[in-house]
Amino acid sequence: MTRHLLWICSAQKDFLPGGALAIPAAKALPPVLGRLVEDARRTGRPILRTVILRQPDDPPLAPAPASAVHALMEGSEGQREIPQAAHHYGPEIPRRVRSRRGVRESLNFQHQEVLVEVPGYDPWEHPQLGTVLEAIAPLRVLLCGVPAELSVAAAARGLSRRGLPFDILEEATCPLDPARWAEARRELQRLMDAGSGRNGHQQGQGEAHHGQHAGEPGGQGPQAIDEG
Repeated sequence: MTRHLLWICSAQKDFLPGGALAIPAAKALPPVLGRLVEDARRTGRPILRTVILRQPDDPPLAPAPASAVHALMEGSEGQREIPQAAHHYGPEIPRRVRSRRGVRESLNFQHQEVLVEVPGYDPWEHPQLGTVLEAIAPLRVLLCGVPAELSVAAAARGLSRRGLPFDILEEATCPLDPARWAEARRELQRLMDAGSGRNGHQQGQGEAHHGQHAGEPGGQGPQAIDEG
C-alpha cells in the first residue's frame, strides 16, 4: 500500500482569528484539520507536525507586524497547537536537537505521530528534519497548514529538492498574504511539472487529486493544488 505522510505545518493558535498573526480564513481550518487527523489515525497513516517555537533571544519573526513581537513564543497560549490537530502521543523532537542518532532511535516504530519544533517559518531550519523524513520513509507527502506562502511553501520546496512527491491540500491550507500565495503556487507548479518530467510522466510532485480524501483513491475530502 502506498505510504502517505500527512504533514501539518504550524497549526497554532496565533494564526487563528484573535491571535498575534491572525489569518481570518483560518477560522474554518480546525474542523478540516481534525478530520484529516482522525482519518490518518484510523488508517494508520503517519503524521508529521512542525510547530514554530520561538525563544526570547531569537531574531524578530519576519514577515510579522511589530505588534507580534511575542507571537509563537515558548510558553505562550498562541504557541499552542490548534486542539483539533494537536499532538497527543509519539516522539517530540526539540528545536535544538543536533544528534542524528538520537532522532533515528526515537522514531524506531512503524506507525507514528511526530512533532518537530522549528525556530521559524521554514521547517527545514531544523537540522534533523531530513532525518525524520528518512525514518518515516513516505512515498508521498500530503501538505497542509499555515501560513501557506511561508511554512507550507517552504516545506514543499524542501521536498522537491529531496525528490519526494507531494500534494497540497488546499482546503486545509491558509495564507497570511493571498497575493504571495498565488505567486508561490505558480513557483510550486513549475517544480511539480519538472518533477513529473524527471519521473518519466508518472504521477509527479504535487499532482492534483480532486475529489479524493487526503490523496487516497475514491474518497471525498480536501482537494490538492491545481493550477489548471
